[in-house]
Amino acid sequence: MGLFSKPRMEKRGIKILVYGGTGVGKSWFALTFPRVAVIDTEDGTSMYQDNPNMVQRLVTTSAVDIEDAIVELKDDLINEFDTVVVDSETKMYENLQHSALVVVERRARKSGRDAFSEGLSLKEWGKIKLIHKRINSRLIELAGYGKNVIMITQLSDEKQKMGDEFVKIGEKPNGIKGIEYDFDIVMKIYIDKDTNQRYGVIEKDRTSTYQIGDIVENPSFDNWKHIYDNSQKLESSNINLNKDIDNDSNVFEDDLDTMILNIRTALKDKLKTKTLSNNDIMNVLTKFNIKSLDEIKTVDIAKSLLLEFAIA
Repeated sequence: MGLFSKPRMEKRGIKILVYGGTGVGKSWFALTFPRVAVIDTEDGTSMYQDNPNMVQRLVTTSAVDIEDAIVELKDDLINEFDTVVVDSETKMYENLQHSALVVVERRARKSGRDAFSEGLSLKEWGKIKLIHKRINSRLIELAGYGKNVIMITQLSDEKQKMGDEFVKIGEKPNGIKGIEYDFDIVMKIYIDKDTNQRYGVIEKDRTSTYQIGDIVENPSFDNWKHIYDNSQKLESSNINLNKDIDNDSNVFEDDLDTMILNIRTALKDKLKTKTLSNNDIMNVLTKFNIKSLDEIKTVDIAKSLLLEFAIA
C-alpha cells in the first residue's frame, strides 16, 4: 500500500506547554519567541501590544473561533508568523464546559426538568474532550510546517485522597486531562519570592536540551533557539492529523441500528428516572406517524427523534 517511508529528519516547530500562577511571566515567556500569532482568551497580552514579536492577535474564548483562527493561520497566514500561542488553554476549556452546560440546561427546561439541578454527563464531557483534541490536532499540524506552538495554562493543585480528606501532593496544568502528552516540552514557571527572579522547572523535554527536574533561570526562546534554527533547514513534514480524523470518522458514519439502540437506551433511562412518561414518548412518535421504535426506517427520522427527546 505504500504507507511507510524511510525515516528522515523533518522541519518541526517546538511544541511547549507552559503553566504557572498569576503574574509569573507565562505570556512574557511566549512573546520571546519569533513572530508570534496570539490567540488570547484572557486579554492578558493587552499590556504587550508594543512587543515587536507579536505580529497577529485574536481575543476570544470561543473554541469555534479558536479552531477557525488556527485554520486561517494555516491557510491564509502561514508565511506571516513563526509561533502560535494560545493564552490560555484554561479559559478555552472552561468556556467549553459552560457552553455544554447551557445546552444541558436548555434541554432540561424543554423537558420540564429543573435546569439548575442538571450537570454534564459523560456524553458532554466526551464532546468537550473531542473538540479540545481536534484543536490540539490543528496546532500540531502547524508544528509540522515548522511553526512553534505554545500552550499556556493556569496552575492548579494536584490532590490525592488520604483517609477522608484530599491532600495536596503537587501542582499541575489547569486544563483538560492528559494535555501534556501533546507537547515536546512541559515547563512550570514560578518566581522566587526572595530574589524576585523568574525560573522554569522542566517536567518534560523531548529535545534533550534539558533533563527532567532541571531549573532554568529566566527561560526564553534563546534556551531552545538552536533546536528551532536547525529544524528550519529541513523539509516540512506531511502530517495532517485532521485529515486522518476525517478518514477515521467514516468508520463512525450514522448507522440506523446503532441510533435506534441509543434511543432505546436513553428512553429506558428517562422512563426509569421519570423524566419522560410512556404518553410523552407516544406523543412524539405520533408526530412521525409511527407507533414504536421498530417502525423507524431512516436515519433522518432517528436524528429527529433524538432531538425531540432531547438526547441528541
